[in-house]
Amino acid sequence: YLAKKIDPHASQAPISACFMAGAFSGIFVSFVLTPVELIKCRLQIQGVDGKYKGPIDCIVKTMREEGGVRGLYRGYSGTLMREFVGNFLWFGTYESVVRYVTPVGKTKDDLHPTYLMLAGAAGGLVYWAVPYPIDAVKSVMQTMSPQLALLIAPKDGNPSFIQVLRFILSTKGVSGLYTGLSITLFRAVPANAAIFGGYELAARFFHRMFPE
Repeated sequence: YLAKKIDPHASQAPISACFMAGAFSGIFVSFVLTPVELIKCRLQIQGVDGKYKGPIDCIVKTMREEGGVRGLYRGYSGTLMREFVGNFLWFGTYESVVRYVTPVGKTKDDLHPTYLMLAGAAGGLVYWAVPYPIDAVKSVMQTMSPQLALLIAPKDGNPSFIQVLRFILSTKGVSGLYTGLSITLFRAVPANAAIFGGYELAARFFHRMFPE
């Protein structure tokens, strides 16, 4: 749809449309990711004798203690910003690299899987490298104790993204926004190479199996 609006006669979507489509996908996926990541993060940081017995127990206790469904969406603003920026770069970078390495007169279906995996790795790299500080703030928002929440936001114990960002900068400095970045990028490169490489190869396979 975006491609036709930008250039009705284009044979493929312009790069700008790929970037914008990725950004819009981030808006929708944030609704799903926020509660999932909240539960995941809380389970990951607790000790052996933690508060939660498992995902379901974490969901139940979070909803009971933090205002119902609203409690599951703590950190939504951070997830939304990360996904909007991240997916804008993720899909846009992937398509940009694919088109750069595609010879004139060819399509990405003619590319060796190695190039597709490299493009996927590049997309994953920028997806995490650029909006990582946003994710750091989001993670603190989702895992902070009630006591810390009240310390940051004395009025209602529900600190905003900006309040948490200021707290991190005042206590840990800029480096506090990049804790864990190296291992995240180390994971992102092979993971996204596999995601896009696997997707494109599967698409080729099913296209041969079910030609139009």
